[in-house]
Amino acid sequence: MDEPGFFSVRRLNPFQGTLQVVQGEQARAFSLDGARWQVQLLTEKPLADPPWGGIGRPLHRQRRYFAYGVWSARDGMKRVPVDPVVGDPSRHPALPAMLERLERLPEPPFPARDRFELWLLAEGDGEPLALIASRTHPPEPAPPPALDWWPVSTEDTAFHSESLAAAGDTPPGTPHWQVLAEQVRRRVGQPVRAQWFRREADGSGKGMEGVHLAAGWVGRRLPATAFPATLLAPGGWPDALQQRLVAEFTDWLAPLLLTLPGLPRGERGRLERCAVRRPLLLFACRRLIPEIVQPDLVEPALVEAQLRFSAQAPAGRIP
Repeated sequence: MDEPGFFSVRRLNPFQGTLQVVQGEQARAFSLDGARWQVQLLTEKPLADPPWGGIGRPLHRQRRYFAYGVWSARDGMKRVPVDPVVGDPSRHPALPAMLERLERLPEPPFPARDRFELWLLAEGDGEPLALIASRTHPPEPAPPPALDWWPVSTEDTAFHSESLAAAGDTPPGTPHWQVLAEQVRRRVGQPVRAQWFRREADGSGKGMEGVHLAAGWVGRRLPATAFPATLLAPGGWPDALQQRLVAEFTDWLAPLLLTLPGLPRGERGRLERCAVRRPLLLFACRRLIPEIVQPDLVEPALVEAQLRFSAQAPAGRIP
């Protein structure tokens, strides 16, 4: 399925799965789970940005998106309060077409469109080490985002490494994700080097602009195997403990990594065996997984999660 206006992008740094997008001319909708869609409309008239600190004149005027409501096939449209300055959004000319699109949504996940990728590069060989940003269009000449890799979000910091715990080298109370983040920083080295790549249909990438790049790196072409399928290089770490730490983190992140398109089937199967250890997260992103190669393994985990959600959710409503 590849219909115009229906696409997905990755939620990066930290990686939190994929975002599904329905794009219209003056309206758009986003979904984190493929079931609930936040609908946004473009203001019909330019609105003035507030002045800095509330002092002086507005900076400039432009049309901006505002949240109209949340739509789902089960509950329909649920409106949210809207600032009166945008007028009566129920009369917005783009709203009927967007609601019609939502009523006839193709099955997610949608095709990935963020083919321009910003990678932190390993010190020395300059190979892609960790993905920190992606875009649907070529990056503009502008300061890059923060050149640091974050493994976890503030909502999910429970990553635990059995290998680190067994080694006993980590100060008590130190989150294991912090150890991993520092490990990545050391391998990137100083100065931090990062490069944009345009990924092609065969998975290869053409090097674009970046930060602190060596001569000849702009325009270089790297094969698909140079780009870690799980967004963080699994190999090449200085010692066995660091290697295991990366592997354990990838295993912990498996339910979200399964939402990535283009994973080799062998890797997808391995991630499925890890993902069933976190059935609730697996269930939450189930609609966004493009392929399940071991249904006999995955489906019992989804049933377990559904039963647990049924016991906890009001009136047995399943997310």
